Amino acid sequence: MKTLETLPALVRAVADGQAVALSYAQEQLYFLQRLDPKLTAYNLPRVFELEGYLDSDAMERAFQALIARHAILRTRFFERDGAAVQEAQAEVDFGLDHIDLSALAPSPQKQQLDALVQRTAGHVFDLGTAPALIVRLARLSADRHVLVVCLHHIVSDAWSNPIVAGDLAEAYRLALRTKGAVHLPPLPVQYADYAVWQRASVEQGVLVRQLDHWNRHLGTEVPTLDLPTDRARPAQKSFEGRTLGFDLPPALAAALQELCRAEKCTPFVLLLAA
Repeated sequence: MKTLETLPALVRAVADGQAVALSYAQEQLYFLQRLDPKLTAYNLPRVFELEGYLDSDAMERAFQALIARHAILRTRFFERDGAAVQEAQAEVDFGLDHIDLSALAPSPQKQQLDALVQRTAGHVFDLGTAPALIVRLARLSADRHVLVVCLHHIVSDAWSNPIVAGDLAEAYRLALRTKGAVHLPPLPVQYADYAVWQRASVEQGVLVRQLDHWNRHLGTEVPTLDLPTDRARPAQKSFEGRTLGFDLPPALAAALQELCRAEKCTPFVLLLAA
């Protein structure tokens, strides 16, 4: 078995137009979308309230710069010889959808805005066509706008969202200072490079070592997680889950945080165990 030192380096290796395998996480998401083409459970919507002057043309060019920098936003997903692959396009069509609600009274304006957010969050993506991104800009008044962004989980996640937001902000600042296309610095590697590296690493035994590590710590007989629920699991998923918020007393919250630090785990792990 090869050692960690001999694993392949993560380098830029995939060119635009080159079809490569998906990462393992992408593979699951692609399967689920193919299983139910109208699925929206893995949409990642974000809503931003913007106050002050806004140049909608500069915002559109900022998004175009963002898509140009991140190849994953120019990527289409399809099957070749029975296997799912991803292929970044050199260019994709993107336009910012403008909706002017400024002439409406407050109540109907809110209704229209809520409907716009719901419609965007429930957008059904065709993963065979890039980008897996939809953006709508609602104008509420001269100095109030709402930006509604939705990406499919196959091209984004909670960790990468702040990066996207930061790059968009930088591109918008550049767009305000110049006319025409905006250009952000190129990335040293793209997500497709990671997908290739991940599979190469697994082929060289990294997954076996990780499984060995957790088997030593947890044992090979890990019990099935059986959470108590208030009703039977439906025969078909509806994705109609809800969240329940609750507060912990400050002293208890502090004690839990201290226990997490001692056990080197996150609050999620501790509360799940409880």
